[in-house]
Amino acid sequence: MEQVRSVEQILRQWDPWGLLPGELAPRDEYDGHALQIVSMLAHGCSVASLTEHLASLRLSGTAGSADPASDMAAAQAILDAFDPLGRSAE
Repeated sequence: MEQVRSVEQILRQWDPWGLLPGELAPRDEYDGHALQIVSMLAHGCSVASLTEHLASLRLSGTAGSADPASDMAAAQAILDAFDPLGRSAE
């Protein structure tokens, strides 16, 4: 459960749709995506595949504009939280 909470926090900070969870939108706005991301991590996903997933999540939202650098930074932060010993950036 701690991993899910960590991912939820990172998703709120990443805020791909610019909703300001906890201020303008419900604090749990992105929490529904955390379980799928933790599942991906448990199956050994790479930074590249997680970045791709986050990019598709971003584009499915209301903002709809790409930000590859932000998506990659969020993916790396999630991987670091999940695997503090490091994971290949494949």
